[in-house]
Amino acid sequence: MSYFCFASRLSGKTLINLGSEEEGSFIVGCAGGKSTRIQLSISRVELESDHDLFSLSVNGLQGGHSGAEIHKQRANANKVLIRALDDIRQVVPIQWSLFRGGTAHNAIPRIAGAIFSCPGDLTALCRQRFASFARQRQSEYGRSDPALKLRLANLRKIKLEALSIRRPQPRSLIS
Repeated sequence: MSYFCFASRLSGKTLINLGSEEEGSFIVGCAGGKSTRIQLSISRVELESDHDLFSLSVNGLQGGHSGAEIHKQRANANKVLIRALDDIRQVVPIQWSLFRGGTAHNAIPRIAGAIFSCPGDLTALCRQRFASFARQRQSEYGRSDPALKLRLANLRKIKLEALSIRRPQPRSLIS
C-alpha cells in the first residue's frame, strides 16, 4: 500500500516530525529527508592587495542528529558562522574565499570555518565587531553548547581568489 497517495489531501502551516531513531518506537509520521541542490553562477576575482586575510572558525559544539536532538536548541555551526560573517559585513566590506561546514545531511553541524578578507585599514573594526558577536553567542548558547569556541585569526599573505556570486535567476535553482 502506498502512503503517498494521501499527500495531496494534506494542508497546514506546521509539520511536526514524530519520527524516531529508536527501535521499537511507533512512528505516527515522519518528515523524512530531502536534499536540495542549488547552482549559482560564480566568477573568481583577485583579492585586493590592501586586504588582510582572516580565518573564522566555529567549533566545540555538541551537534547531534537533526531529528533526535533538534528540540535541545543546540547551536548549528553553519548558522553561527554565517551570522558572524553577516554581522561583520554590516560594518566592514568583506570578500569570501572559502566556506566549509557540516558533515552529514541529517546532523546538526558541530564545526564550520571560512576564509575572508577585509580592507587592511578596517582590521581593528573587524576584530572589534567579531569580539562583540562572540560574546553574544557565548551568552546565547552557554547552556546548550558551553564549549562553543569562535576564533578569528589573521592569515599570512597568500595568493587567494575571492568568489563573486551573481544573483541566480529563479529558474537556475534545482531542488
